[in-house]
Amino acid sequence: MSRRSSPAPLDDGDLLEEILLRLPPKPSSLRRASIVCRRWRGILADRRFIRRFRKHHRKPPLLGYFDRKYEGADFTAMSGFTANMTSIPRLCHLNLVDCRHGVALFLDHALCEILVWNPIAGVRRHVAFPPWLNNRCDCVVETSAVLCSASDDLPVHGDCHLSAFKLVLVGEYPNQAKAFTCLYESKSDTWRKVITTAARYAVYVNRPNVLVGNTLCWLLYSADLLQFDFGNQKFVVIEKPADAYAHVNC
Repeated sequence: MSRRSSPAPLDDGDLLEEILLRLPPKPSSLRRASIVCRRWRGILADRRFIRRFRKHHRKPPLLGYFDRKYEGADFTAMSGFTANMTSIPRLCHLNLVDCRHGVALFLDHALCEILVWNPIAGVRRHVAFPPWLNNRCDCVVETSAVLCSASDDLPVHGDCHLSAFKLVLVGEYPNQAKAFTCLYESKSDTWRKVITTAARYAVYVNRPNVLVGNTLCWLLYSADLLQFDFGNQKFVVIEKPADAYAHVNC
């Protein structure tokens, strides 16, 4: 009686997935593995596998960093990663305001638009400021933030092609002691209605925003916090304790 031979390791779907799960978390790893064969590509493209891959590796590698200048920014690559900076026209005139989920965000005040750039995929999107801001002299756009639309389905670095993201625009009415915000959703290519709140001080733009759950936070020059809950569309200023000492360096 002949003995039934056991399948080769790479013929076992569960075992193959465990092997692929341990590929290094570099932008090129999954892409190179996906061209081996159709079967491998099917596993690597599955959202369940992508979520497991991200969870397994936890923190993605540092591919580089931006050095923000008075005007524009320089990008320094690390870990052998290269980015085509020439694909970003007028880079020296752009204001870098945010980096999240492998995406960089720039404000272009001259063209009244936001540039969303994925340096890994080499993809960029230009989003015009909300129409109600056109020809307005009583308000100032200060900063912006970028978010992936569904955090549970966030792709591995380099897999996002800017198909679904959100932008949060923040500014102020200097003569009215008010701050404003507006949410953009790429799926519908629309800006939601503007939301305002009382704020005596401007956003301290030299400090990055902080994302806590569904809430974005910005530091104000008063050392208070400007908070926007994009889930509930709640925009408020959280004042620091009266007896707290806080100093914001200009």
